[in-house]
Amino acid sequence: MVKLLTYVRSGVCPALCSFVDDSNSFGRSLAKRLGRAIRSNLFEKAKRISAAIPNAKSRKIDRHGPAKWHYYCSAMGPNHPSMKQFLCSTFLLFLFSAHSNAQPQKKDILLGAGVSVYSDHSASDKRVNAQFSPSIGRMVTDLWLVGTTVGFQYYKYLRPDTSNYLLVRTNTPIVGFFARRYFPLAPKLYLNLTGSNDLSLEFYSSKSAPGDSPYQSSEFTADLAFVPGITYFLAPNWSVFAQFGSLRYSFNLIDPSESHFQLSLTANSFGLGVQYFLRKRAK
Repeated sequence: MVKLLTYVRSGVCPALCSFVDDSNSFGRSLAKRLGRAIRSNLFEKAKRISAAIPNAKSRKIDRHGPAKWHYYCSAMGPNHPSMKQFLCSTFLLFLFSAHSNAQPQKKDILLGAGVSVYSDHSASDKRVNAQFSPSIGRMVTDLWLVGTTVGFQYYKYLRPDTSNYLLVRTNTPIVGFFARRYFPLAPKLYLNLTGSNDLSLEFYSSKSAPGDSPYQSSEFTADLAFVPGITYFLAPNWSVFAQFGSLRYSFNLIDPSESHFQLSLTANSFGLGVQYFLRKRAK
């Protein structure tokens, strides 16, 4: 913040100041916003900004709200040099505040969707794996998220050689619950670890010759998985995330002998997604 005020006083933002000159109503709007900041936890920041303005009127910060600030700003006028510095400082203050809010917060509601697509084609075989997973959750603390997801996974494997033909398809609806812990790495950047408990019903079909009737079966499994990932906040409410690898235990509810552990570090375990955090506006 000290650097921002230094830039303002040294004339680094003349374009912004010239824009402010043309609109007294813009200045009044910023004054009202600063009044709200004074009543909130931004009071000390607002006080430091006022101290950088060399006009005595602008130094009279107290907790009386926007009305008194409106008087001071109107008295200075939009073309007053101190008014220019005041508005530039206030504008940069709110840019800084928006940047600092680009993080998960307790009681935020998450709306998200992830997608994973993997395709591998060679002369001998072809495989495609795709998954779409919308989710909804709630931040129970600033670093813990709990939620639920409903998704769908599609898989296809084809070995086209007629002497060794094989076609396999699976369609799998998935529903599950998850808990996620965020680990701050840098401003707006978080490492996260997700633990999930998913129930999936896999519909399987296969053919060993092009003209054969497909063999069909189904499997009902319960999965316990741990998935690492990384989250980056593009804005206070928007983030993108990537997941890579997983440690999973699949329990087959129809045939328990088919249950197994799986550690996956391949490309088909990589996924991307976007999330929107709904939060209450500060009063």
